[in-house]
Amino acid sequence: MRDLPLGLYDLPLTIALVRALDQLKGGAVASRIEDAEPADLHETLAHHIANVVREVLATLPAEERVRKQAEVCNEVIRSLTTQAHDEQLMSPPQRLAAVYSIDGLRRDPPTEPDIRLSQSALLVNSRGEPNVGHLLRTEIDSADSIDLLIAFIRWSGLRLVEPKLKHFLESGRKLRVITTTYTGSTERRAIARVLDLQSLKGKKRGQASVC
Repeated sequence: MRDLPLGLYDLPLTIALVRALDQLKGGAVASRIEDAEPADLHETLAHHIANVVREVLATLPAEERVRKQAEVCNEVIRSLTTQAHDEQLMSPPQRLAAVYSIDGLRRDPPTEPDIRLSQSALLVNSRGEPNVGHLLRTEIDSADSIDLLIAFIRWSGLRLVEPKLKHFLESGRKLRVITTTYTGSTERRAIARVLDLQSLKGKKRGQASVC
């Protein structure tokens, strides 16, 4: 039986949930079931299917797991629509990591960030956790543009990413910074240096703006 602690829920009603609710009948517990909202039902159902598929893929036998995972995904895609044929996975599964220009000076793909592009993470910079400065530097390399919303800009922090920002702007990409002067913590020379970066010469001219 699925455990149903008291509280609020936002779940599509499944057979398993109905069974669990039946077990609660007769006690001092009530439940509220409502019709699904048509406007965002597709989001709710897509999230539910994603959870089911994730659990199935994670529990497949270790032997030949990679191949089996691709087969399960393709079966799901085929069952949804015949028009989704082009979205079926290649076997064995692979991923596209980069599309990049090559010339006489550069033939290697851009550096990938430590956090996958399809994922997100909360960085707290505590001991044993990923270093924020290092991760920012790896993110700058692969960015098309940067919008930086930050409470304060200080020279000690700027110098850690300045070389990457310099290369970023020299390649013609755009940097936008939104910061504050609260308590005077933002340092004038740090702001001045960010603005100076926009005047760097390269094949293309990058743009840096500070608000």
